[in-house]
Amino acid sequence: MRAQDRTSIDSLQSALSISRTDTLKITLLNDLAGIYFQKNLDSSFFYLENALNIARQSGSPHHKSRTYSNIGTYYYYKEEYLKSLEYIDLAFDIANEINNITIVSYAYYIKAWIFVDLNNLNLANEYANKAMELYKKQDKKEKYGEIYTIYSSIYDLLGDYQKSLEYERKAYNIELSLNHTERLSGSLNNISSLYNHLNKTDSAKIYLWQAVKLNKEFKNVHWLAINYFNLSKVSLLTGEVDSAEWYINQAVKTYDIGGYDVGKPKIHIAKAQIALLRKDTMLAVQFYDSIVHAPKKNEELSIIKEAYRNLAEISHAQKKYESAIGYYKAFKLHDDSIKKGSNASLLTLMELQLEYEKQHHELEKEKNAVTIKMHRKNFLIIILIIILVFVGISLFLLYRLMKNRALREKLEKHQIEKELQAKNREMTANVMTLMKKNEILSVISKKLLEIEEKAVKKETRDAISKISAEIRKSREVELWAEFDLRFKQVHGNFYNSLLKIAPELSPNELRMCAFLRMDISTKDISELTGLDKRTVDNTRYKIRKKFKIDGKTNLTTFLSKF
Repeated sequence: MRAQDRTSIDSLQSALSISRTDTLKITLLNDLAGIYFQKNLDSSFFYLENALNIARQSGSPHHKSRTYSNIGTYYYYKEEYLKSLEYIDLAFDIANEINNITIVSYAYYIKAWIFVDLNNLNLANEYANKAMELYKKQDKKEKYGEIYTIYSSIYDLLGDYQKSLEYERKAYNIELSLNHTERLSGSLNNISSLYNHLNKTDSAKIYLWQAVKLNKEFKNVHWLAINYFNLSKVSLLTGEVDSAEWYINQAVKTYDIGGYDVGKPKIHIAKAQIALLRKDTMLAVQFYDSIVHAPKKNEELSIIKEAYRNLAEISHAQKKYESAIGYYKAFKLHDDSIKKGSNASLLTLMELQLEYEKQHHELEKEKNAVTIKMHRKNFLIIILIIILVFVGISLFLLYRLMKNRALREKLEKHQIEKELQAKNREMTANVMTLMKKNEILSVISKKLLEIEEKAVKKETRDAISKISAEIRKSREVELWAEFDLRFKQVHGNFYNSLLKIAPELSPNELRMCAFLRMDISTKDISELTGLDKRTVDNTRYKIRKKFKIDGKTNLTTFLSKF
């Protein structure tokens, strides 16, 4: 750990030990958690839990929302996205009530990153736009670069690396103008990664070395370790094994100097790859084994999965088929866990079950000891407490499961509604296009009638009159046939559902119902159909009468249920 960080921690802990007010304690605990975010997430959460306990009892809305926001950030780093969203929403609701625009804009920002990681790029872009809008209102130019990095990540996932590079350069220029060394280093690192995607490894190395120079100058130990690690990855891509090993060793030394409890699994993956390139299979297996047998954390599941996959490939190459199958099953287990999400993953459930069995075994031992020393009454009390705790945990887990399911359903419903609105707009645009076409046909028909009047021969007049009549007849038929076809593609059995309730509905009334189902106003319906507003209102009245709807029920709301 850097001396500067150690000094800050000591100073905050000293202030915490003598603090007398709850608000000061909450502030100090959150500050301590912030220092530990990039060093040791478990230590960070220890301080956040204490802050939350105090905030719930006597904290102001501001302190509650800040603590909820930091806990949401903690779960984001742990890749437990549903929990992260839960706490971020709690922070957002409180901040919205007290008009704390700082936390509201941060909530949008962290949600954007969550949906980037979940590969829901539409929602990621939506929340990034909201965050940028609020940051512009606050004139927080130092935040623009962070939003540009989100846009860059979105285009990176879309495979548009040039566009991604464009936004990351914008982020870099902002951080450069503000002289924000840590974010500037991160931006250089991201630019290097994009050059890797573009197979420009020389450019990738140049930007990483710029980052190394910057982080050495300002003693940003965490980012310096990341830079060395990424230089090792680039060297592996270009087959420079010696350079890759040197860089990875520098990364290890830098992590140790900084006292960071992160990065070890990734380091072991890189060392295993180096060993394989040197054809030292035994050493590679040792590194992979150290990963899969280490205490597992949610944020390391993807690395553990990669280790199992490589162990399976090595065992298969060595014709150790039984071991290969075992490793492959473990790989699939972790792969499925990641796909399902950390909260619903099979691996997490297995770990929880093992933890529960361990605790249950310990409680049984305690119960036996108490049975020997205490009388029957106390024994029954302990049994009752165990049952209550078990029921409480079960109810809590059930509650969390239901809440998470409700959140997923809400997100899915939101997406469906957006798609339906888009299709309704498309239908309206198509109808307007057809109406424009009909207007043109109407003009042609009128001109044909003028020509008919001037024609000398009767055969000519008859032919023109016939063509004009066919044009007038086909206009409305084509318009509404096209509309009905497109409407049925989006809304399925809407017409049939209505006819089951009110079979006496006319075709025009059914079409009016379709307009209302699309939430088109009376004015727009009048323009689409060429009817005056009074006629439209009369048709609505007839529809209400056939459905037997009273005056208190909104017709549009009623039709939206079908």
